[in-house]
Amino acid sequence: MIQGSVETIEARRETTRLTHQAAKSDAMRAAILDAAVNRLSSTGYHASSIKKIAAEGDFSIGALQHHFPSKEDLMVAVAERGLKRGEIFLTRWAEERGAAGLPELIDDSWSSHITSHWYKAMLEIFVAARTDERLCERLAPAIAAYSREAEGRVAALATRDGTDTERLKFLITASRCMLGGFLVQDALAMSKAEIADFIARWGEFLKAELDRSGAKARPA
Repeated sequence: MIQGSVETIEARRETTRLTHQAAKSDAMRAAILDAAVNRLSSTGYHASSIKKIAAEGDFSIGALQHHFPSKEDLMVAVAERGLKRGEIFLTRWAEERGAAGLPELIDDSWSSHITSHWYKAMLEIFVAARTDERLCERLAPAIAAYSREAEGRVAALATRDGTDTERLKFLITASRCMLGGFLVQDALAMSKAEIADFIARWGEFLKAELDRSGAKARPA
């Protein structure tokens, strides 16, 4: 009995130690991802070396490379986490607003998602992947998974709210591409006020299109 009790206590201690170690590892990974996002968002992909990201987060290069051995590994992790954030954003909207809330989604998406450091960091990675075949290949599974999830959500939403599925997909895709383009325009040709006005007008257009296709407000 005594031996069994000792073994049980030791097993519990080991479980506690491993749990604490895993929590520390998760916290470190999160800190590295945040530092990478901040660096990517502020200085761009090519100015975001492992050394500079480590300096951004005030940790050693060795600590960073323990979790992400290469810049490519880190960039893929940032993109995967960013896509997951986008998936959560879309899911929450679908559950709370329904198809009829698409105009509000566009405004919310611009103010709290598209203009975030995370989205800007993802954009930097995706642009870099256009000419980096290996990075493109590694990003492909995460992008495909996100696309499948998003299309499934939209299809289910259209069926539930009585909206034409293909029309809803078209409007959401066009809106996403437009907002991504504005993220570039914001720094080049258009003022924030001009973009805000355009987004408001686009919302009016979406409302008219959804009314025409028979989108119903979600029952209270």
